[in-house]
Amino acid sequence: MKNRKKTESALTPQLYRRKRYLFNTSRTQFSSFGLLPDFTLLAVFTFNVVNHQFSALFL
Repeated sequence: MKNRKKTESALTPQLYRRKRYLFNTSRTQFSSFGLLPDFTLLAVFTFNVVNHQFSALFL
């Protein structure tokens, strides 16, 4: 019982650290390339196009 708890406690911070590291690297890459505003603009653009298509279909 003791051993299992030890391995679990040792495993969880490692996974958490790896996840955090991946998240931070992806975030820094996005900010360095300046892709986040582009993505938002693209999302808005696609949403508007889809909306326009739907309105054209219904009209």
